[in-house]
Amino acid sequence: MILGEDHAIQRRVRVATERERGYEWIVARVGAVVTDLLADAPECDVVGVGTPGSVSRRTGTLKNSNTICLNGRPLAGDLEAHLGMPVRLGPTAKLQLAVDAEHPDDNTESLSAGAELQYRKLGALRLGWQKAFQQDAEVGLTAGGGVQGTLDTFAYRLDYAWAAHGRLGSTHRFALDLNF
Repeated sequence: MILGEDHAIQRRVRVATERERGYEWIVARVGAVVTDLLADAPECDVVGVGTPGSVSRRTGTLKNSNTICLNGRPLAGDLEAHLGMPVRLGPTAKLQLAVDAEHPDDNTESLSAGAELQYRKLGALRLGWQKAFQQDAEVGLTAGGGVQGTLDTFAYRLDYAWAAHGRLGSTHRFALDLNF
């Protein structure tokens, strides 16, 4: 797909991967789609490819892909050789998990956990729980989300968070970040 400056889709092409035909076929197939798209984006000087799995920082090869023939292969390098231009690989979504366990001197153990699902560095959804297992805890479920992007010469980020605070009710937090 071709994205505009505002990250809006300008043109999209979808074809079957046909993974049963093997790695070289997939490289050629992706190369054909990119070549077709470049006709409408001649100013493009780098290609981004969303991939199943992730890229090993140690070897630069793909790992954990559900398209098995891609695992252990230097997909970015092979696509760069095929296209004659830089290629950046990465997943279109990222899931982060965090856990915080507390064991203070007064033995009031608690556990807090959260997850954030980020999509293309454009938006995120968050869900968590604060102070699980702590006796008389006034906090619990948390949820939120955010969007980010650029407008003309500045970047923006808008975040929202909700948290349950027991007898105190709920809190709603908003944050706006502008970078010039």
